[in-house]
Amino acid sequence: MTVNAKRPKTDMLERAAAFVAQQATRSLLYEVSVTPKPGLVDRLDSGAHTDMDFFTYLDSSVALTDYFRFAYLESRVHSHLPAPELFLHLRKLGLQAEQQMYEATSGVNTHKGIIFTLGLFCGGLGCLAGRGVYADEYNLLSLCSQMVTPAFTAEMNGIDAKVAKSGGERYYAVTGLAGIRGEAVDGYPSLLHCGLPALRRALSQGYSINDAGIIVLLELMCCVHDSNLFVRCGAEKQQELAHMARDILDDHHLDLGRVAQLNEKCVRDRASPGGCADLLAATFFLYFCFSYPRRL
Repeated sequence: MTVNAKRPKTDMLERAAAFVAQQATRSLLYEVSVTPKPGLVDRLDSGAHTDMDFFTYLDSSVALTDYFRFAYLESRVHSHLPAPELFLHLRKLGLQAEQQMYEATSGVNTHKGIIFTLGLFCGGLGCLAGRGVYADEYNLLSLCSQMVTPAFTAEMNGIDAKVAKSGGERYYAVTGLAGIRGEAVDGYPSLLHCGLPALRRALSQGYSINDAGIIVLLELMCCVHDSNLFVRCGAEKQQELAHMARDILDDHHLDLGRVAQLNEKCVRDRASPGGCADLLAATFFLYFCFSYPRRL
């Protein structure tokens, strides 16, 4: 009798975890499928990358589905913990997910940045559900900020340019800009004020999901300091690409030919706005989870 009484709750939990994981994987698949994307892997070419292609991204995306599901379940079970402690659980899962990515791609880094962000989002949704808090983008991103702020503040304060390991750390050491860590600490303002409004606006204007994704990417290139671009080609080139993206957006209609030309320039300059691509995937995730009909 006890088992039967608990079964419906278990089934509901598994369905919720499966739904969130599906939306996370879906967002990765949509991001890589949006074509053309300046400097990035898409259905036509590999952009500024020589070690990966469209199918590498498909393999990596599928390999991460279980991770997104586990992140939701882990946070649901431990939703009673203080937010910073919960983040420690998610970080361990994220490190395991990185290894799964490398195994699926034969050692290529396709999704390391978005593993952090989408894992955080999936975990945040699990925590909100466990606490009985209404799930919308504002509550989710506020919780994510609470989870990461102590750890990331300590990490950023301890970064030394001479021993910085990642591109994001070198970017912070040189510019004082915190990249994706700063986005997370601040509750992802680029998603709330740029990515998500741009996607909803473009779709309401009749653009296809593909072309709306291009518009979101271009908007993000204009408003985000992308550490990946900075590391690959410097601040001056990043600013130049932002101006070119804004020129395309200022036209009355999206000109895919001009976007393709921007891609050619990015390929020549080895410029890849990978941070903006991650935020495009994150934008898709929020849209899938919090647009009608609601499932959360």
